[in-house]
Amino acid sequence: MKYKNKHQTNHYQRGFGNKATENTKRKINLRVGLGILTIGMIMLYLFQNNCLAITGFEIRELEREIYTLQETNKDLTLHVNQLRSIGNLEKVSQDLAMVRIGQAEHIAYRMSTVALNK
Repeated sequence: MKYKNKHQTNHYQRGFGNKATENTKRKINLRVGLGILTIGMIMLYLFQNNCLAITGFEIRELEREIYTLQETNKDLTLHVNQLRSIGNLEKVSQDLAMVRIGQAEHIAYRMSTVALNK
């Protein structure tokens, strides 16, 4: 049997060429890489889900605003039609002390129309 000096070490003891140690390091690196990739994918999913929720909220707010504006438009259109009605025009003309004319006769004079009150 050969005796070794206490400073002499075997290559396997130093970790050179030890396949078990190399495989263990590879497995650890693979697990760490997969863990980082998994965490990254989860964070990406949460970010996209958050953006989607914010966009949905904004769409609902805009739809409510559109509905409100459509209702306001209907009310204003009704109000304009009421103001343009004959009954309202007659009331406004009486309030302004306008006088109703009789039959108007229109004659053409030098390419323009002139109304005569009879």
